[in-house]
Amino acid sequence: MSDTLQLFVLSGATALIFGCLLLGVFANRYRRTHSNGSARFITASALSNLSRKIQHIAEPGVEVLMPAGAGLYPLTLNAKERAETEHDLEKWVTSGIQYTVIITSPNDEAVQYWQTLVDRLPSGLKVFLLDRAKAFEEDAIEIERLDRFHPVLILKGQKPLGMWLEAVHDPRSSIAYNVEYVASNDIVDFQRERFFRFLRVIRKLTDEGRRPPHLTRLLPAAAAITSTAA
Repeated sequence: MSDTLQLFVLSGATALIFGCLLLGVFANRYRRTHSNGSARFITASALSNLSRKIQHIAEPGVEVLMPAGAGLYPLTLNAKERAETEHDLEKWVTSGIQYTVIITSPNDEAVQYWQTLVDRLPSGLKVFLLDRAKAFEEDAIEIERLDRFHPVLILKGQKPLGMWLEAVHDPRSSIAYNVEYVASNDIVDFQRERFFRFLRVIRKLTDEGRRPPHLTRLLPAAAAITSTAA
């Protein structure tokens, strides 16, 4: 075999091996993204990847609690992606899912966007604004922690169905870093303790019955007018 032919064969074999490895990486990523099992991601497109996990367990009575930082993530998507995300959200709340968005750094742009959805979608969508400047010290610390760290909890009654954890998610990025999804059958021992610890914090911060000074809920425009008139 000539040197030229040997080089050709070696180059082809190298390309084939590289292609197989690359295909394996994509197949593994697809499996982790689309399956209903636990998975870890170095980076993840938070809204779209989370939506794929929720769709496996979406049914009436399910509750999704989603800390959303500044609440700007849908606005980082292109028009097609944002429309798909809003379609999923509308489908879920129409089917009986309660979807709660918790904004820990309220701003006019995000409030305007989410107010539009609250006005348009069924009451299964709740949006809370948390103002740390008005919060008690202990609550303010927890609110600040949720700015970039987002523990998204999925449950039915008191049964954990899933937990999506974003270690870092910057306000104007659609990408979250160091993401972990824990499926229901893996929420045991340490993961179960984490789930309910996060749940206690979120319940306390959004407890309308407690009426903490930092808490505001976005109401549909018609309901807000009626409430003001009363």
